[in-house]
Amino acid sequence: MKQHQINLKRARKNQILPGLVMGLFIFCYQGVLQAKEVLSLPKAFEQTLNFNADLQLFPYQVRSAEASKVQANLKPQAKVTLELENAFGNGDNTGLSQSETTLTLGQIIELGAKRKNRLRTADAKVDQLQKQYDLKRVDVLAETGRRYHDVLRLQSIGDSYNRYIQRAQKALKTIKNLARSGSVGQAHVSKINLEVARAKAAQKQISTQSSQAKRKLAMMWQDPVNFEIVEGDLTKIPTLPSQQQIAVKLETIPLIRLQQSQVELAQQRLQLAKANGTNDIDVGLGVRHLAETDDQALVFQFSMPIGQQNPNRGNILSAQTEYEQSQLQQSLMQKTMRLNLTERQQRLFSDHAHAATLQQLLPQAEQLLKQTAKGYLHGQYSIMEWVDAQKTQFELEQESINTHSQIYLSLLELERLSGQSLLTLAGESNE
Repeated sequence: MKQHQINLKRARKNQILPGLVMGLFIFCYQGVLQAKEVLSLPKAFEQTLNFNADLQLFPYQVRSAEASKVQANLKPQAKVTLELENAFGNGDNTGLSQSETTLTLGQIIELGAKRKNRLRTADAKVDQLQKQYDLKRVDVLAETGRRYHDVLRLQSIGDSYNRYIQRAQKALKTIKNLARSGSVGQAHVSKINLEVARAKAAQKQISTQSSQAKRKLAMMWQDPVNFEIVEGDLTKIPTLPSQQQIAVKLETIPLIRLQQSQVELAQQRLQLAKANGTNDIDVGLGVRHLAETDDQALVFQFSMPIGQQNPNRGNILSAQTEYEQSQLQQSLMQKTMRLNLTERQQRLFSDHAHAATLQQLLPQAEQLLKQTAKGYLHGQYSIMEWVDAQKTQFELEQESINTHSQIYLSLLELERLSGQSLLTLAGESNE
């Protein structure tokens, strides 16, 4: 009998152990499946640089411009001319007996350094394309940064709602216990229930907006969303780079550099238009055969247009106008850029000062909430005062998140304008 019981226990043990092992495996596997994919800002930038549609088109534009340089470097080709005169006529010129056959090798000689100016214009076009790419690259990365921080902002707001709902549900549980004992009325329970329901509805809306923001972010590298959360902490006040680090030299700004390349391109086009106004000469050397005497003779040719006015004066005037216009645009852009940079810097430091104020107010709001909750239980405060304290703490937290997000957006905009990596200088990781 004892042996039978021992065998039964062993059998049960043998059945339980595989079940435990399988259960542990399933639990671990589910944990892996439920692990959230985290996207960092450097990874988002890397994906954008590798797969963004606008940036992928640039190499083709460069190859086209390089082909234009090959074309610009070509010289006029020599030509061969064969002339037959005094043949197949009537009288003495019947047939080929009186014919004159001339074979000439001709060449156009370009004057005015046309080929050199064509090459310089093509080089200026390639340089302009490179500056356009630099600007486009900065713009695309700035847009990725903006979309990334929009996801981070909505993610942080969602987390804030979670904390608010947890506090409200904890308060609801306390008030329900008080209501059962008759200490408070059912209206108190209904009030907190309503606040929880409203917060959950708002949280659902934020969740929908967050999903849309993630899709917009993933569109920057043409992929479906394969991440759940993004790295970052908007509950902490961002550190700003120093004034010296923010100071920008205009000549290093991508947009100014692009405008400078456009000025140089317009200048080269003007020089090319002037060169094209110089007449070329056409020379030739050949041999002529006289059928009547069976003699040969050399033939020399030289031709060039004559005229007192420049044949390309219209194109020169047009190129001169474009060059002057590009210079004016550069001057206006520099003034506008100075104003934009100053305005952005002032807004950045203003937002940072406001964020520092909110950082000081948050502990006070937390303390007020604790005092109000404790006072409510002792009948010192009403349910409305407790709810208002919760809302005050929640709204300050939301305002702090939005302000911190705005600081990052201002840094991104300064990056876009200046071409400097200010987020790195600011300590993006908040270490």
